[in-house]
Amino acid sequence: MKKSVKLIPFMLISFLLVFISWYVQEGMSVLFKTYLFKPIYIIACLAIIIALITALIRIPKNGMDRFFKIAVHVFFAVFVAQIIFFIINLIGDITRLGLAIFGNHHQNGDFLPPKIFGFSVIAFISFSIILILFIHGIFKGKYAYKVIKQKLFFENLPKEFDGFRIIQISDIHAGSFDNAKAVQRGINLVNKQKAD
Repeated sequence: MKKSVKLIPFMLISFLLVFISWYVQEGMSVLFKTYLFKPIYIIACLAIIIALITALIRIPKNGMDRFFKIAVHVFFAVFVAQIIFFIINLIGDITRLGLAIFGNHHQNGDFLPPKIFGFSVIAFISFSIILILFIHGIFKGKYAYKVIKQKLFFENLPKEFDGFRIIQISDIHAGSFDNAKAVQRGINLVNKQKAD
């Protein structure tokens, strides 16, 4: 009985992922009219989902190994990009529906006017930007260390603490570091602050 309860959320999430992938490829098919686009896109999305499931199943035996990291990063990059595309494309389809209801688009016998090309273009550009940002973050952004200096003032601070320097390090994704020189640059940057 417990397994069927756990299976329901998994099935719902899987259905949602497949539906979003289908809806996105339908929106992109306005831009990519070749007959090969749809099957290639769906196969690629299914491969990403299968890779993620496989990575999750392998955790007890292999831990969060390189395959796991690649599968998770690719899944999140594509899924977030698809969500952005989905939202913009949905706005375009709602606009189409509004035009169908309140406009005069029944000349060809079609209830809905054709997809609005501009929405598909904006959605695809947004999709591409999200993917590029994720790829940059995965390979370069994780080593883009920066120092933010902040002066704090307290009325009742004892004089001994005047000029006291505290360093706080945050957002260390230690499991994804694979460049020792880049990590050393981060350590050197921390040491350079000469915190108390």
